[in-house]
Amino acid sequence: SGLQQLTTASASDAIFYPVWSSDGARLAFSERTVSFIMDLGKTWKEQSPQVLPSGFIAWSWSRDGRKIAGNKPFGGASAGIGIYSLDSRSVDWITDRGARPVWLSDNRRLLFLDGDKIKLLDIQSRKTREVFSVAPNSLGSLSVSRDDRRIYFSVAVADADIWLMSLE
Repeated sequence: SGLQQLTTASASDAIFYPVWSSDGARLAFSERTVSFIMDLGKTWKEQSPQVLPSGFIAWSWSRDGRKIAGNKPFGGASAGIGIYSLDSRSVDWITDRGARPVWLSDNRRLLFLDGDKIKLLDIQSRKTREVFSVAPNSLGSLSVSRDDRRIYFSVAVADADIWLMSLE
């Protein structure tokens, strides 16, 4: 119950990847190659969404509410990870590879996808390390439990065979 439409977009606009802020008061969302932040306490007509830098797709809000991790809009799993600071209103591109970052509760580290691998990134040291690989398969999505003890992910498996059939 209580279904409420939050945005009103034209048919040519594609709004996707909604990301809740940790306090539940704001929502980041993306439209093509730009992300926005809206105030959930206002109707769509009352909104003046904050525009994030072009080429940054918001993906995960830090628990302290001060940063948003995201990636470039194109490039698949090799797009690159950036951190948007709500204080400075700028993006710091930390890696040139990776996509779909998810914050850990310490607001310093995050997990992200890099092809067939899940990697851990420390944003202060800028060091990454491989956590898990599903090679030769592909990863689809990634999530972390609130206590950081479990990682959830989906794996895409492709079988490719050739079949022969006779027509009669």
